[in-house]
Amino acid sequence: PGERMNRPILQFGPEYPFHSVYPIFRRSDIVLGNLEGPFAKYAEQQKRNFTYKIAPKNARILRRAGFNVVNMANNHLLDCGREGVIETFSVLKKHAIQYIGAGENEEKAHSPAILQAGKYKIGLLGYYWNRRTAARVDKPGSTIDSEEHLANDIRKLRSLADRVVVTVHWGVPYDRYPSEEDQKKAHFAIDCGADIIIGHHSDRKSVV
Repeated sequence: PGERMNRPILQFGPEYPFHSVYPIFRRSDIVLGNLEGPFAKYAEQQKRNFTYKIAPKNARILRRAGFNVVNMANNHLLDCGREGVIETFSVLKKHAIQYIGAGENEEKAHSPAILQAGKYKIGLLGYYWNRRTAARVDKPGSTIDSEEHLANDIRKLRSLADRVVVTVHWGVPYDRYPSEEDQKKAHFAIDCGADIIIGHHSDRKSVV
């Protein structure tokens, strides 16, 4: 909800980006998205090939569309530095949107979101493979999809939820097919007790 979308939003209003899928979203108990960029006003946008900085006011677009949880574990998490991560947490909380895949420190980054869908409690976890954005003992960042983390997090969540969803930002941009390594990790997560694995990255969507 930023960059090239800013002009259409100003012209057509905040409901424009998701207008055509509102009927689907609004009858769903859980609407999960991958947040590709920080909501930041004060944190400085970093100098890399492709970085984003989304106006905090645009978070209302997600909430009005029905998003109630977002994955933050991806390659754009630190586009406004670790200060931008903290700002994003604050903005999402203000709009009652839960987040997964990131936290104020390494321990909190592994916290799941648990939402009700009908009679089921759905537990959600988010991961990214690259250590560049990883949370540290005392620094905010993302979770890593190591087998150790997957096993521990899924095991803990299984006792709290009826269904477990794992969403991962895998691969490299414009790689259209899941790698053999990603497929092995997906099946490992299923063996650990995950019910659904959702993979995403540029030009590649996959559900295992």
